Parts: sequence; C-alpha cells; structure tokens
Amino acid sequence: MSEFKTEVRLPVRVLRRAPFIYSGSDFRSLILGAFSECVTHRGLSLQRTYPLLVSRESPHPLQVDGVFTFAFLYVDADDRRRLILTHPVPLDGGEEALEALLSGAYRLASSLGCVSLDVEAHEAKGPQAFPTSLTPISYDLRRANLAGKVAELLMRRGFRVEGEIVCLDADIGQFLRGLNIDGGPIENIVSASPSEAIELERRAEALSLRPFTLSLRDAEFRPWKNAPFFDGSFLVKFGGKGGSGGKTIDGFVRWSPDLFEALEEVRTPYPPLLHEHLIRGEFRSGKVYDWGFKTRDEEPIISLLSAAAGAMRGRNIERIQFGYLNSRERFLGRNLERRGFKVTHRIKLFRRAVGDWKS
Repeated sequence: MSEFKTEVRLPVRVLRRAPFIYSGSDFRSLILGAFSECVTHRGLSLQRTYPLLVSRESPHPLQVDGVFTFAFLYVDADDRRRLILTHPVPLDGGEEALEALLSGAYRLASSLGCVSLDVEAHEAKGPQAFPTSLTPISYDLRRANLAGKVAELLMRRGFRVEGEIVCLDADIGQFLRGLNIDGGPIENIVSASPSEAIELERRAEALSLRPFTLSLRDAEFRPWKNAPFFDGSFLVKFGGKGGSGGKTIDGFVRWSPDLFEALEEVRTPYPPLLHEHLIRGEFRSGKVYDWGFKTRDEEPIISLLSAAAGAMRGRNIERIQFGYLNSRERFLGRNLERRGFKVTHRIKLFRRAVGDWKS
C-alpha cells in the first residue's frame, strides 16, 4: 500500500456525492475544509475533527482521491481518549484504499493517545430521518455513496462489534389510532423552552433509560448538539399534576423534522441555514433522537411518544421515527414493535484497541 498516502483534507467531491449535515460545534469552518474545535483533556488541547482522505500517487500531475472519512476524537466515560470514523465514502479507490485508510486512522489514533479506533457502519432498511450517526456527521443515506462490505473488512482486521444501535419507523396515523388517541394535549406533558431545556437535560441524566451515546462525559460530543429547537420539539412528562419546579421527571423526548428533506432544495450541511424550512413545515418524517425514561413503565413512554406524534402531525408530518436505541434494550424494542414500529436503520459500532494493532 506504499502508493497510497493519507491527508487531512476535505475534497469537494464529498459534498456532492455524499450529502450530509454537520451538527457539531465548529460548523462555521466546515466550508473551509478544516475544523478549529479542540478537546481539552489532561492538560492538552487536541484537535477534535479530522477529514481523512486517502489518495493514490498518479503518473499524471494530479493525484487520485481514493476514499474518505471524518474522524472524531472524544473522551469516554472512563476518561480515555478514543477516535471514531464515520462510514467511509469511496471516491476512486477499492479495498486497498480502505485498508490504507484504516492504517492511517490507526496512526492518528496512536498519535493522539487513544485507547481504541472505532468505526461506524450503516445498514439501511428503509427511510432514515436526520440525524443518522453517533458522530456530528449525519449522512443522508438515501443519497450518500457509502463504501460496501466495510463490516467484513473490519472483522478481518480484528475489529469487534462494540454496539448495535437501531432506529424504528411508524406511520403516525396508525400509531395514534392504535392507541385510540387523537394527538391532542396529554396530562402532565409540557413543552419546554430552550432555557428550561438546559436545566431539564441536567436533571434527566439520572433517568435509567437513555439513548445509546459514545460518551455522556464528553458534553460537546453529541450528534444532535445543533439540531433545531422549536415549540413542541422538547416534551417532558412530570410526576404529579403538571408543572416543573422540583417535581420529578418521568421522562422526556426531543425530536426534529427530517432535515435531509430540505437538502433536496438547499444543498448545505449547516442546520442553521435550513431554518426557513422549519417555518414552512414541509416535512414528511420526524425523529425522536434524544429521550429518557425513569423506569420501564410503558405508560410514560407511550404517552410521550404519542405527544411527540401529535406535535409532528400538527406540522403535517406523516411518519415518526425513534432513534439511538441499543439493540440490547429489548423492553423498548418489543413495545415499539408491538405498536407498529419497524427497524429502518441499523448502526454497527466496530472497535479495535490501538495497542494490539498489526498492519
């Protein structure tokens, strides 16, 4: 693989062939092909985001770009650094280019003092609404050109499946009719304002059922950090007879319209530039991407989902999705499937320790 080289560069072709939305903190510098956001950890300030490009030396004056990925540095719950790659995007390279990409990513992970190299791989079974990734880069899986057989290559290279995360989809009308609910207001469920949401998110950390995330410790590493916030998008169920104050939280859900639909008209990876579409309300799908429930009691879970479905239907949205569910959490999975939800998207998180790497 000596003819390949790895660069930190974002090729323009990626913006055209693999549409995505970037919801991280440093979205303003994305158009420059570079990122300035840093991670401060154990006295070191380290770059967080790396656009990794593998290219092949060519006899012609120009090099040939082979394969591309975004790499993100994060700190896990045990205060260890890890590096994760988004699903690779092929340009003009085959499996050898993918091999070179993994080797280059390993060298980067090692230089950053990471304990592992993670890679996410997508399996699409149907429509997938925004967001679609464990990282701040969400691919539009209806249009993105992603490398095939990535899982097989990773297994051959000694990676193991660390987690499997699913997204489920249902028709809103059928879901509400099955509950015999008209989608109107539900007792003890309120819509939080942005200022209220900050405090409620802090209190919600104690809830036992939460979505799969790479790290709760790394507060800046959230795939939904810059997702849109509007009336009815953050719904909370309190214990007792309504109101917030010091009352306990039985659960919450936060959802977003499918911003990928706006990409059909506005070709931009920046969520703030899609705000006009939020006002017009022209969406077919919405996704519950952040959620938390106090117990495995079905009532607050279903009532919150029905409230979210009602809020979506108020914007003429027809389909509801529930994302970031750990496939090992069978209680939620079974309850959703019983209500008409079906798996539409699966993310497999592969991991390999940096110390045992052999090229």
